[in-house]
Amino acid sequence: LLRRAVAGMLAQDYPGDVECLVVLDRCQDRIDPGDLPPGRTLRVLANDHAPGLAGARNTGLAAAGGTYVAFCDDDDSWAPRKVRLQVEALADEAALTVVTGITVLYADREVDRVPQPGDVTLAKLARRRVMEAHPSSVMVRRTALLGTIGLVDEAIPGSYGEDYDWILRAAQAGPVAVVPEPLVRVQWGQSL
Repeated sequence: LLRRAVAGMLAQDYPGDVECLVVLDRCQDRIDPGDLPPGRTLRVLANDHAPGLAGARNTGLAAAGGTYVAFCDDDDSWAPRKVRLQVEALADEAALTVVTGITVLYADREVDRVPQPGDVTLAKLARRRVMEAHPSSVMVRRTALLGTIGLVDEAIPGSYGEDYDWILRAAQAGPVAVVPEPLVRVQWGQSL
């Protein structure tokens, strides 16, 4: 699954540079991407923050150098157009963050779940955790991540709900744009 996730990140049709950071949290893995396409880099890091998802995300965020930052869980994968469409959305809007829809993969079926722009406001998110705005669909301006939004909260026990806490803070800091297409494949309720 991790290799599939990395391959999806490196296969983006975005014309600019894409830096893929894989953060290993208390484990070891070998990732040999082979020959990388031009403008693509891959680095493997050990989590040097709190154990768990929040610390792993923050390790990657601290090492990232781009204008935009995007998350991808190891059991998810991106469509080739994801980064390009999200960068275009952030260039055209005053939004700090942009999400896409997802395709949820269950054992026996696939279901597209696509948020509408009105779904990712602070008022709506405070009433309902919009699962369509999945963490692997998020892209954020790095300056906002390091500033008004802030990093992922590592003090949340077991990183439980760290993504919901973070998206609430993102919506509070500024508008969240939506690319209304399912551009992330998400494994739910199964292991392969």
